Amino acid sequence: QVEFTTLAVTEPDVSTGAVSSITDVAAKVGGNVTATNGGAITERGICWGTSENPTVDDGSAEAELGDGTGTFTADLTDLTMGTTYYVRAYAENSAGISYGDAVIFNTLLRDADDNLYEVVKIGSALWMAENLATTKYNGGGDIPTGHDNAAWAALSTDAYCWYGGSIDNKELYGALYNWYAASNANICPTGWHLPTDAEFKNLEMALGMTPEQADGSSWRGTDQGTRMKSESGWASDGNGTNSSGFNAVPAGYRNYDGGPFENAGKVAYFWTSTEDSPRAMIRQLANTQNGVQRQNADKRAGKSIRCVKN
Repeated sequence: QVEFTTLAVTEPDVSTGAVSSITDVAAKVGGNVTATNGGAITERGICWGTSENPTVDDGSAEAELGDGTGTFTADLTDLTMGTTYYVRAYAENSAGISYGDAVIFNTLLRDADDNLYEVVKIGSALWMAENLATTKYNGGGDIPTGHDNAAWAALSTDAYCWYGGSIDNKELYGALYNWYAASNANICPTGWHLPTDAEFKNLEMALGMTPEQADGSSWRGTDQGTRMKSESGWASDGNGTNSSGFNAVPAGYRNYDGGPFENAGKVAYFWTSTEDSPRAMIRQLANTQNGVQRQNADKRAGKSIRCVKN
């Protein structure tokens, strides 16, 4: 008589691959079934959604990709721009379904000019990780431009410009907008808006600034500015670590007093939607500072914009 013991079938081993080819509406992701654990693989695939740890049973989007072991790839389509997604590979045998670890990615954001932007989650909010560069309002309409220094200084209506008057600075710095343009409800892509002063405070506190510091004026915090600044492009060894992913670049500004361009390579200025009449609140990062300055500025000045998701 020969005796033998059969091994129990257990759920298969599967891993989720890296996400690639990310656009505003699509991405590519793979999986790998590395072990059957005693049972034939009857189904494998990818599931994804905007909630953590998506499954095939919770209403998440799903792509079934055959059976068997080995690697497989899915094209994720019809995604929403500027959105955080969670994706997992899965595999099924007679013992059940197993999942790979969730991989998180953000789709790109598209503006009215078809410019694409990286986005980053800081705290609970999604922020643009690049300066806005649109020349059109969302939904239509050109933003006025082409003003000489005297005309710029006299404006009380919306306008934008490129630093130094050169579109060659678009890719690096984005555009500079006066507050009249920045505060237009259609300046940001659909579902996004110009941040309030309070939303910038939330960003800073997510990076470790205390509430008391965040409520202060002038230069505040410890290393929050360093964490927000890009790793290159800042003068006099003023580069940051960009550990936040905000990737602030020193785009300088256009002065409201006479209209000259100043401080490229040294300072970044960002509008908020919050008025401090007759001025408006801004944030400022500098090559010589580790913190973040909170102050008000003349609405005629040209400064950078970072949109935040609604």
